[in-house]
Amino acid sequence: MLAELLAQGVLWIAVAGHPLSPKAVVDIILPPLTTGCIIAAVRWEERRNQADLAIDNPLPFGLATILVPTGTALVRGGWQWLWARYDASATSLPTSAFLLGDLLGVLVVAPIFLWLTEDKAKPRNNVQHMLWPPPRVMRQAVLVFMAGWLLAILLPDLRLMPVMLAMTWLGLSLGSKGAWIAIILSGGITLLWSALAPDVPTRLTLHIGLVIAAVSAYLAGSYTDAQRSARQAIARRNRLLFQAERLKTLRAMSVAVIHEISQPLSTLAIESRHLATVSQKDMEIAESAAIVARKVDTLSAMIRRLRQFGGRALDNPAPVSLVLLIGEVVKLAAGEAASKAGAVKLALPDEDIVVLGQEIELTQAFLNLVHNAMAASPAGPIIISLTRHEQDAKVTITNLPASAAPDSGGFGVGSLIARTIIATHGGGLTREESKDGWIVHETRLPAIGTPYE
Repeated sequence: MLAELLAQGVLWIAVAGHPLSPKAVVDIILPPLTTGCIIAAVRWEERRNQADLAIDNPLPFGLATILVPTGTALVRGGWQWLWARYDASATSLPTSAFLLGDLLGVLVVAPIFLWLTEDKAKPRNNVQHMLWPPPRVMRQAVLVFMAGWLLAILLPDLRLMPVMLAMTWLGLSLGSKGAWIAIILSGGITLLWSALAPDVPTRLTLHIGLVIAAVSAYLAGSYTDAQRSARQAIARRNRLLFQAERLKTLRAMSVAVIHEISQPLSTLAIESRHLATVSQKDMEIAESAAIVARKVDTLSAMIRRLRQFGGRALDNPAPVSLVLLIGEVVKLAAGEAASKAGAVKLALPDEDIVVLGQEIELTQAFLNLVHNAMAASPAGPIIISLTRHEQDAKVTITNLPASAAPDSGGFGVGSLIARTIIATHGGGLTREESKDGWIVHETRLPAIGTPYE
């Protein structure tokens, strides 16, 4: 407003020889004041609905580009109408002339300054927008632009309708920068064409057609830029989600490995302490066994600290399908003991049974029980069944121990770990021996109705 008042004041005083009138001052102040108010309203709406009109998207600027000249023309037209009612001798230019001039001026001049400030503020984010499109796309753009103007010149009854379609296509293909170049070129051609027009209505019609084409092209280009920004944000989010999923998978793998390491370490610690106890007569062996036990305890403590590293998200109880878990346990056990692959008989229900717990720990518990059954029955069958009894899920592992089964030399650590894990999940583990020699390990866990209950 200050720049316009200064420029117009100098012109009125130097050319017309008299100062600005109050009406002229209002005429000068109203357009920039209206422009500022409309831009403030668009930015307020942008901040209020950032999910719809993101700050990085050029769509808010495109909306302001269309609303500002229209609002300015309406405000000035209303002011002229009020002044004409006050002073009937006052004359003024038509409002449409200001609308056309302001709209074309904003579309031609403002984008270049906006892009310069954006590139200076965020050079890395806008590098790809500054790259030239592929030659094939450039050739298509030139052909479409020339075809649109050729149709407009050869078929004057269509006015600038083919040009509008061509410029809109350029905006959708090349973005707001391609639309701006098309507006500049079309503006130059239209001005030359309108200069040769025989009358004012024809010139005004051409200018109105140019404004419509420019608005359509720039809105199309702004939409394309907004789509590009959205695709970049989605691609970045997908990369972050992929990395998070990889970290989650690595975390699960590390916890599984730690579970596998913990059992032999516990066994080694127990056996080392037992060796130190029974070797009191040989102090050298006893001291060596005690040292091994201390080292193993230290290593076990380190393993437990590693298990806690990276958070405890995977340690939180979650719904676990026992049908899938028991099936995976049988596959793991059969893979480790290929000779027993066909001897394990699995009886699973048709309906799924879900419990709340930690999948890795439950897998370790049932895997220990299956390993013990395989070790006790190297040639005999092993029957694993899963049923639901009232509010409990019951897993039964039945095997017939062989009288000549080799002694594994263990201390029952696997069964102890399994019993502890089942107990921490609110269940219980019992062992029974029938009269005919069958060993039955029965595990009970509280079941839930659905995975989301």
